[in-house]
Amino acid sequence: MVRKAQRGGLVCGLADNIIDKGVAILQYADDTIICLKDDMEVARNMKLHLYLYEMMSGLKINFLKSEIILSIVRIANVHNMQSCLTVS
Repeated sequence: MVRKAQRGGLVCGLADNIIDKGVAILQYADDTIICLKDDMEVARNMKLHLYLYEMMSGLKINFLKSEIILSIVRIANVHNMQSCLTVS
């Protein structure tokens, strides 16, 4: 699902100058790390994909136990990014 979104330009991971479309997801056991560019549209698209995954799989993502770690971002975007990616 995420690879398809990357191919369609909806999601862009990190290090896209090294790897085509960048690295968007790293998984180990039951942990998943989602890596996104500092772009509100990309963040909204990923949140939508997570909701769609919940509906398709019947599983629930516990957003309250999830963490957001922002790295090398514009300070002005920090609040917007947090509000976009948290449960509303």
